[in-house]
Amino acid sequence: VLEDATRPDPECRQQDVSIVLLRQALYNVRQHQAFLRVLQNDADLCVSHVETLQTELSAQMKLLRETVQSRAAVLKSAVYPLFKDLSKLWRELQDEAALLNKLDDITLSLQPFITSQATMFPETYLDSLMETAELKTDEQRLAETCHERMDPAQMETQEWLTSETTNLTGLPLQYNGFCGYTLVHRDGLLLPGTENTRQGTALWFTPSPCAADESGLSAGNPQIGVLKHKEMLFAFSSKEAALKFASCPDDVIAGVMTTSKHFPELLKLLNLHQQPLCAHPKSEVQSEESLQEMAVTRSDSGTQTDIHPIMANIDRLYEWNEWELRRKAIKL
Repeated sequence: VLEDATRPDPECRQQDVSIVLLRQALYNVRQHQAFLRVLQNDADLCVSHVETLQTELSAQMKLLRETVQSRAAVLKSAVYPLFKDLSKLWRELQDEAALLNKLDDITLSLQPFITSQATMFPETYLDSLMETAELKTDEQRLAETCHERMDPAQMETQEWLTSETTNLTGLPLQYNGFCGYTLVHRDGLLLPGTENTRQGTALWFTPSPCAADESGLSAGNPQIGVLKHKEMLFAFSSKEAALKFASCPDDVIAGVMTTSKHFPELLKLLNLHQQPLCAHPKSEVQSEESLQEMAVTRSDSGTQTDIHPIMANIDRLYEWNEWELRRKAIKL
């Protein structure tokens, strides 16, 4: 619905659509998907570890049975190490169970952020929007753009990475794989730029050509091409967006930073909080000369005043203690 409402052609736009609320709902859903993917990845690692521990526990129990068997007494040196290893495995299993319970609690705590949208968008309102809108999933967008490729002639002015010449697996894409051009020129529309598979809890993704999305965040087409600009990698939702981004990358990067100022939730979602604030709009950038003139060097320092700066004025016979003075007076 938000795609149709933000089309460049006014005739194709839907009328009477609250773009602001839909955009906030989109950001909310994308954030929720990102958190669920992190939790799912942690749960998968936990399950894998539990399976390994269960295998080791079964082997340890089998070894313990073979060692004890039906004997009435067993040497302490032979059986105690086995019990220690068994206890260690059991404690690790308990830790994994506690971790799974904690992940389940976190998942439940995220539900109010999604259910709150039911109050913002009544069911009748959503039904009226979906009657005229074409609903698409990220997988369907991937299928629609799977045939698009960057022409070699269009790749001469910029450095492009393609699946034919480069292994795209594990590339740290900017904006977590979302299309920066669409975000700037479609009124904050957040469309995926590449198919991603989250690795751990890191904020970058592994592209996979024309496959179903596993991260819940994006399912675009990496075959379009990945643009390398100033040691940064960018993915796009369409070939048209890629070409327009390549024509003025610095302006689009500055536009993304400007958009993130109005929507702080994008800072974490697009991984902008780890980037230096160097992509400001031109009107806000100051020259190096003015910055050097305004720069004032400051430092913390401390000093201590000497008690007796001139040693010649020290009276060696001075006495401040009254009782010492009385003692000396009695001696006189």
